[in-house]
Amino acid sequence: MAGCGVGNAVAYRVMLEQLALTRIPPEDEALRQPVRAFLAERLADTPPAQRARSWMGFDADFTRALAKRGWVGLTLPRDYGGGGRSYFARFVLIEELLAAGAPVAAHWIAERQSAPLILRYASEAQKRLLVPAICSGSAFFCVGMSETEDFQEGVRSVAERRAGRFVGR
Repeated sequence: MAGCGVGNAVAYRVMLEQLALTRIPPEDEALRQPVRAFLAERLADTPPAQRARSWMGFDADFTRALAKRGWVGLTLPRDYGGGGRSYFARFVLIEELLAAGAPVAAHWIAERQSAPLILRYASEAQKRLLVPAICSGSAFFCVGMSETEDFQEGVRSVAERRAGRFVGR
């Protein structure tokens, strides 16, 4: 903690002392072997250079195969098509996916960012439509950010309604 004041060092120590280490529950640790077996079979022909870029690996078929096993939306509520599992289970799943270099980009944002926000802020009809689609691997999301007022390189886009849909111009 070089450069930290004495007060900061004490605060960090107190914070870390409050984070008690714990073991992954056996029912969640048991997920590791079936995930490894699935990945060994599914990624057998995937070259190492491709696996090294797994964060950018968009593979909708891979995501749907995960979803068939209940591994997309693992921690989301069962009422909306999720697995209702613990965050420890998700930790085990993600640890194995990333260690194997699995292509996670197709479902990552939808499952980890969009679905929780939909569950918190969307109407019930939107929740019933979107979250099961995410959990089944049939809906994919992205995040677009723009702060055009703050950055000169910001991108501006305009869309107009044509024949009942929006079209960019």
